[in-house]
Amino acid sequence: LYSVDGKEEVLSADRLSVGFGLLRLITGDLTPTRVELAGLSLEANIDENGKFSVMGFEDANDPDAPDYSRWLKDLTRFQRVSLKDCEIELTAPHLPEEGVHLVLSEARIIRTDSGSELDAELLPPAEYAKRIAMEGELAGPLDQPSQWNGNFKLTARTQQPNPDLTSPSDIQSPMYIVCRPLP
Repeated sequence: LYSVDGKEEVLSADRLSVGFGLLRLITGDLTPTRVELAGLSLEANIDENGKFSVMGFEDANDPDAPDYSRWLKDLTRFQRVSLKDCEIELTAPHLPEEGVHLVLSEARIIRTDSGSELDAELLPPAEYAKRIAMEGELAGPLDQPSQWNGNFKLTARTQQPNPDLTSPSDIQSPMYIVCRPLP
């Protein structure tokens, strides 16, 4: 995917795999049930106001206001979405000037009867952690964050003992999350 002027590559992937359900094909619906992207490269930014944006996903009418609700609505079309071996260049005011290079080794969203199951594994730079894993269940429609609630488990494995942390190797933090619409 290239920038609006067509000169700069803003989003790339090594491999795209899609799967189709037989029932959908028989009824003429050509929407895949499964989408897997491997080797995706993204540039993400968190600005001084805490607003998150991903280069290449800006709203064409207002680049400062990405339409996350549209992304979530598009996700509901699939039973399973997977990302593997994705590289993320993250910049933010509180990070080093050059930003931080992250590897999302795997992330999945699988739709269930009651909502969605999520899991992900992130490989941050060694000075932050060796591995960060998240898994959870999200109840409520995927495209309606105001109705989300669920249980999540977040595990961070540090590379070496860290005096700022209570445990030198693992931190596990189960969370209960209730999302409400922003004012």
